Amino acid sequence: MKGESTMKSDHKVERYDYSKLGPNDSKDWDVLGNFHFWGIHKKNGRVRVDTKRFIEMCKSHGAEELLADGFPGERNTVYLLPSKLHRDDYAVNIFRDLMNELSQEWENEFRPIFSLVKTPEQVRNEVFSEEIAYSSAEDYDDVNLDADMAAFRREPSYGHAINSLYCQFIQKVCTESDRYLLYVLTKKGYKESDFNVKTFRAFTDGLGSDKTSSMIRELNKYHSWNLLHKLNNFLKHNSIQSYLTLKKLYPNNVQETMIVDRNETTYQNGMYAGDWIIVKEGYIDKILENLLLFFEDYCKTFFDEDIKRAEWDYDDYFIHAAKRLKFYEQEFFGI
Repeated sequence: MKGESTMKSDHKVERYDYSKLGPNDSKDWDVLGNFHFWGIHKKNGRVRVDTKRFIEMCKSHGAEELLADGFPGERNTVYLLPSKLHRDDYAVNIFRDLMNELSQEWENEFRPIFSLVKTPEQVRNEVFSEEIAYSSAEDYDDVNLDADMAAFRREPSYGHAINSLYCQFIQKVCTESDRYLLYVLTKKGYKESDFNVKTFRAFTDGLGSDKTSSMIRELNKYHSWNLLHKLNNFLKHNSIQSYLTLKKLYPNNVQETMIVDRNETTYQNGMYAGDWIIVKEGYIDKILENLLLFFEDYCKTFFDEDIKRAEWDYDDYFIHAAKRLKFYEQEFFGI
């Protein structure tokens, strides 16, 4: 039968005989659906990969992106047996997928809302257009002044609305990161009924005691992770203490004073924290980027995960890759 496995011995290692597929089989639908064609062989519930064949097929079918960074080339053994079964068997991939999901949500759901918030400039233009239509030429300066004042009055409300949107998503990022972190740590042996920054650090330092001298504060982008929690704490409690803690550790992220009712004031209990947090364009993107780097370093340091191999070193990666290769072939040949 075409494509049926034919093995031959080479130093007691079974090798798949690809010659049985024939020169024209790359256009055959049945063969395209045959994992063997791509160098992927299932045995005893696991996947074995002929990496040489797989690499050749990826390159010849225009799918080099399937050859992730660090993908093995020359090997001492014929077949590669992936280290894991599923993508989420690696903790780092759980965090990667979360950061990607949050990034997509920010880009596609939250960011478009910003364009719906009326800017001071839009208010100015509306007031100017409305008044100038019913005014004479000598009233031009007065109309301009009214428009400028309307824009000036709009600025606090506009800033509050924009900061509120940013702060809502900051809190969402913190909540989701902690939720996933608790899920991962529970799989790694965390047994406490409560979870917070203090218990996380204690559990992590315990992991490091017999494996590495690295403490959590030494990890790449630790301060981005810590900043996120200080921001979230300030937004939750709106207290002087949470403000002062944030100001002491990360002074560039919070205002020192603010004009309230025409008077300069410092932060007081119960004031809305979001009005005092300094956010700029790209703020969320940078938070997500740095969080990913933090979680990658965390998984590398405390779970001994190879963060490059985790991109592809699992059975499901090759199963999905074969399906994608089949799709590429269909598109190329119009099958």
